Amino acid sequence: MNTQNPKSKDKHPSLSVSEYLWLQHEKKRLAKMDMDIVRMQYRQDRQSAWIALLILTVIVLAIGLVFVLIF
Repeated sequence: MNTQNPKSKDKHPSLSVSEYLWLQHEKKRLAKMDMDIVRMQYRQDRQSAWIALLILTVIVLAIGLVFVLIF
């Protein structure tokens, strides 16, 4: 027969309403911070991709110019 206390299954000790609301607010705030970090990383990655594309274009144009001048 199972005689466990239902409260022993709880992961968290019982919280007051204000503590629970504060915890929910903190979770939302941290999730928003995480999304802000992801957005910043995406912008940086996109910027890096454009810079790499620009450098590659300059290299291809330089090689083309060298071939035009040689021949």
